[in-house]
Amino acid sequence: MEFFKKCPIPPIFKNSSQPPTLSRYITLAALSLQVDSPNYDQHQHTLEWLRTQRLFPAHITSEQPHHLDDYLHGVLDFYKSLDGMSPTYASFLYIVDAQQCEGYGEECWPARNDEGIEVEVGYALDEIFARRLDTGTRLRIPWAEVKSVLASKRQLQVVSCRRPREAGEKTEEGAACVTDCHTTSKTVWVMEDVESAKYVAMVLAWQWKFATVEAQVYRAVPMR
Repeated sequence: MEFFKKCPIPPIFKNSSQPPTLSRYITLAALSLQVDSPNYDQHQHTLEWLRTQRLFPAHITSEQPHHLDDYLHGVLDFYKSLDGMSPTYASFLYIVDAQQCEGYGEECWPARNDEGIEVEVGYALDEIFARRLDTGTRLRIPWAEVKSVLASKRQLQVVSCRRPREAGEKTEEGAACVTDCHTTSKTVWVMEDVESAKYVAMVLAWQWKFATVEAQVYRAVPMR
C-alpha cells in the first residue's frame, strides 16, 4: 500500500476554514506509517527516511520548511509508540481521528470528462462522483460498485460494476439497473497533469479500500 507513504494526509482538510492542528497532522502521519509499515525498525525508520516520505500537506512543508524536522521528530516518536498495533486498527483510528476535522467528507479535483467538459472529480463517504461545472449535474459511482481505480498518464480511470438489485429497481437517475454483475463500464477523466492523476488515483484507492473492507469490519463489531 505505497499510497499510505506517499500521501497519508487526505486532502479533505485543504479547503477547511478550521484545518486540523499540527498535532493532528502528526497523529495522522504516524498512524498512516503504522498502516503501511507496522513493524518499527530503528535502523530503517530514521529521520532521514521520513524526509523522503510525503507526510504533510504542501502548505505545511512550503510555509514552515524550517520547522519540518521538528514535526518529523514528533511523527517518529508517535510512530515508535504505535509499534505492535495492527495495521487494520491503525487504519480505523486514522479515519476516526480524521472525521473530527472540520471539512471532512468530500474533496474534489478539476478535470475534464470524455466530452471535454470541465468537471470536479472527487469522493464522498459512499461514492466517487464527478460534478459538471456548467450544469451542476453529478455522476455517482458507489464504492460497492467500484472494481478498480488507476492512473494512466493524465487519465484517471474507474472501472465499475453494478451490484445485483431487485427486479424493476431503479437507479437514482431513473434508468433500469444492470442486473448482470459481470457487466462493467470504465469511466475516464483527464486530470491537469500526470502527477495529479497519480495522486487522485492513490487517494481514491485508499478511500475505496476503507469503505469496502475496514469500515465493514468495524461496523460489524458491537458497540459497548
